[in-house]
Amino acid sequence: MEKAKDMGITVNWLIGEPDLVTANGRRKLMQWLPAIYALGFDGVDLDVERSQLPKNKQNIWKSGIIKTIAVIHSETGRPITLTINYKEFKNKNLINQLIGAGLSNAAIMIYISNPNRVKQIVIPILQKYSNLSISIVQSIEPGLPAVESLYPQGQSAAMTHWQNLSRSLNAFPNFDGIDIQSWEDFYKAKP
Repeated sequence: MEKAKDMGITVNWLIGEPDLVTANGRRKLMQWLPAIYALGFDGVDLDVERSQLPKNKQNIWKSGIIKTIAVIHSETGRPITLTINYKEFKNKNLINQLIGAGLSNAAIMIYISNPNRVKQIVIPILQKYSNLSISIVQSIEPGLPAVESLYPQGQSAAMTHWQNLSRSLNAFPNFDGIDIQSWEDFYKAKP
């Protein structure tokens, strides 16, 4: 952590519990945050997708995630990232509410291996939400089809893909880079 800080790298705590969108989950999270920040984490990354909830509870996701972000923001003022499916950006009202609640970064899951298609999806989002820092989550998971994951292409091809994609999006000041799901799978892929 100290090395990362010395290099100017922000380190966020990633948590992905579906119950974080409930009042009980928020209470538990707020009990943990002081200890997490004492360890040196800069902010939190909430990996709480609508699809993680049981079907009969998915309707609480929107209001719940907004409340969770608002509580973290009001209590800590620290950066908050939300890992979110790109399809959620069709709901402009939701995104504006998330930003209003204190969201500082969206890690947008675009599990598509075609870089042109990724750009078709993310460029309008980068343009529309220029006040929101945005990173793109790409997959190299072996269990996904080749149209979603770069695993079949291997490490070298995946790195080239991500570097080229990143270069093509660097013109957008709110583009914050590429997140990889997951580094463990990256190291399992062929060179």
